[in-house]
Amino acid sequence: MRIVLSVVGEIAFSMLLAPVMAITHTVFIGKLVLGKGGTWAAQRRGLHAVPWMSAVRRLWPQTPFGGAGVAWFSVFASPVLIPALPIILGPLIAILFARLKASMFLGRLALASGLWRIPEEASPSADLCSLGLPALPSLAETSVPGLIFEDAPTAAE
Repeated sequence: MRIVLSVVGEIAFSMLLAPVMAITHTVFIGKLVLGKGGTWAAQRRGLHAVPWMSAVRRLWPQTPFGGAGVAWFSVFASPVLIPALPIILGPLIAILFARLKASMFLGRLALASGLWRIPEEASPSADLCSLGLPALPSLAETSVPGLIFEDAPTAAE
């Protein structure tokens, strides 16, 4: 059952992310063509949350694209609005989506759920354990001891 849930979750994630990335690539290429240049920095792979202003600054073009898609389909092609949602929903919620997918709290929940794991993460081999990787003990316990989850909800929220 975990495999099926992982596949469905991965498909949903990819359906939301693909149009966002297509718009990002289009904007990048457009800037190059217009001579405004662009930088394509390496991804930050460490533990961090995406600040709201960073998400807004980088993903603002996607949001109006999604909004325009909803408006256009609502007015001119309302019968196909629902089937078009996988294409227009991702850009519409791109800023929120970036915050959520980088959330350490949601990452911890995903880790505890056991979804999206490869066999080596669920049950590391002796060879893998001998490497002494810091993540292996936390994977076996399905928790991440010692981490501070800065964006975890508090009782006041």
